[in-house]
Amino acid sequence: MEEVFFESIINSLDEGVMITDLDDIVVFVNKTAEEVLFKNNKEMIGRKFRDLFPDDNVISPLLGKVTSENRMFSARNEKLNLFKEMFINFTLVPLLQQGGIEGAILTLKEHGNISIDAGIDFDSLVFVLSSVAHEIKNPLTGIKASAQLVRPMVNEESLDYIDMIIKETDRLDRVLHDYLNMGKKPVFNMLNLNELFEVSLKPLEHKIKDKGIIVKKMYDPSLPIVMGDESKILQVFINIIQNAIEAMDNKGVLTLRTLPSGEYLRREKKTMQWAIAEIGDNGSGIAREDLKRIFTPYFTSKKNGSGLGLAISGKIINDHGGMIKVESTENRGAVFSIYVPIYS
Repeated sequence: MEEVFFESIINSLDEGVMITDLDDIVVFVNKTAEEVLFKNNKEMIGRKFRDLFPDDNVISPLLGKVTSENRMFSARNEKLNLFKEMFINFTLVPLLQQGGIEGAILTLKEHGNISIDAGIDFDSLVFVLSSVAHEIKNPLTGIKASAQLVRPMVNEESLDYIDMIIKETDRLDRVLHDYLNMGKKPVFNMLNLNELFEVSLKPLEHKIKDKGIIVKKMYDPSLPIVMGDESKILQVFINIIQNAIEAMDNKGVLTLRTLPSGEYLRREKKTMQWAIAEIGDNGSGIAREDLKRIFTPYFTSKKNGSGLGLAISGKIINDHGGMIKVESTENRGAVFSIYVPIYS
């Protein structure tokens, strides 16, 4: 009964799941994997993975490493030659039973790019927004300068209106700065993620203090240096930390953690490890139906949100060759795990 129950759960997943034994023979395939690989269960069970997909030169060699070295591997948007050329996100982990390795578990999902309603991809949207921001920025500077010049000449009754113009032009200028910065590719330098976490807390100290939020820091001092754009990674950290602060009531707990991942990835035919920066809170959490949409441009659950903060953060980390994973339970908080490749 229990076995049937768990099999039903695995078959309901939107990720393909395949299990192989120590000889790389397929012993289980869920329904989604059948759809992704375009083969039915009977065709795959009992056969070697390499025999099923003779043109594959990515997953097959890794199966042996997973079971012999007890290692995890993952890749995003990897070009694979299975029944056809396709781009796949996949993860390979050892199958552990009674303390020993009995095989490997492969999860896979056909890669899909983030897109806007009509199918315009996010990079195209970024280009348009950056171009529009560039055209608006100069006239906006002129409006603010004119308001500052006029201010000493107006009566007391009009001062509030002039100050509002100056305040709103400053706000728009910050928005335009984000749009312009969004369109720039990262400039890579050596970065220490532990130090970046500390820097990212500085501009948010007053908000943390006002809410009485406790900050728990769990930094791995041996975390390897990563390559990245300091200002852009800081933008991601500050944005996600700020969201966490806003999601918590007074005396909440903000957790910042760094660690090397046990997962490995393939990129440009090289095997690399991840460095992870985690930002967790015990706030209101994210609704289950919203989890798949939070990185989509213009999607927001905030009353005055633009819906671009997480979309921009996702693009920045993607431009660094990384990814962001989110785990959340409503009314119990959320954890954002930012994965950045360690280039040795």
